[in-house]
Amino acid sequence: MGKLTDAQLEGMGFSRDAIRAVSSREYSTEGEHIDACHREQMRLSEVTAKKPTRPTGQKGEAMNVRAKFRVTDKEVNEQGEGSVKLEAVTSGSPENDEFFKWTPSGELSMGTINSQALAQFELGDEFYVDLVKAI
Repeated sequence: MGKLTDAQLEGMGFSRDAIRAVSSREYSTEGEHIDACHREQMRLSEVTAKKPTRPTGQKGEAMNVRAKFRVTDKEVNEQGEGSVKLEAVTSGSPENDEFFKWTPSGELSMGTINSQALAQFELGDEFYVDLVKAI
């Protein structure tokens, strides 16, 4: 199964309420579990707009950032090595419109020698990118 532990999800910045709300469901991949937590976190933040669900980013506080990117370019050589380029989403769904408000532009390029990792990226696929400060 693709279920993460509560501690792993908390480490990604999800609230305990969001984690609790999705904990009884089964997931085929970890990504599916993360997506469910993210949707629940967004739903809860809409319901409790006056109650912040993450640190505000004031000095001394760690602040996790989540952005959403789309694969715009992929190059693969004969050995299965290559690179992918992702750009911040700008439209295509209500969720993308919401992400665009907070991350109107961005670009991420990655190279890999791992053909299995590279196979996970197809043109047009969308990915969440979580930025958590390393301690």
